[in-house]
Amino acid sequence: MQRAKLPRAAPTALRELFLSGLIQRVSKSAADPEDTVYDFVHATRKELIGSLTRQDALSVLVQVPRYLVSRLETRVTIAAQAVGIAQGALDFAKGYVKERKQFGKAVAEFQGIQFMLADMGMKNVGGLSPRSG
Repeated sequence: MQRAKLPRAAPTALRELFLSGLIQRVSKSAADPEDTVYDFVHATRKELIGSLTRQDALSVLVQVPRYLVSRLETRVTIAAQAVGIAQGALDFAKGYVKERKQFGKAVAEFQGIQFMLADMGMKNVGGLSPRSG
């Protein structure tokens, strides 16, 4: 996340400031690296309102649905990638424990390993459900 100072009399910057405040962060590092946050900006009332015309305000409101959909698509894509990576890790682990031998038998036969694989599988299925968390 970048930190920047608000440029003087820039409707585009005001639009970005408004839109960036609409979405609460879901991920700390995976989503929205291009967002800019304006902290501790000192501006007079004239600078904040005087340069923003009615047309500028309407253009901001027209862009809100498009902005929200693009952010949602980004988050859904990242979530799908995470579930796919987890499923790949589970598949790899299942194959590995069948091949790996310890104390004369396959590691997959140990109950503790079976519990770990079951936990991995349940967490992955939980990632597929609509109300996981």
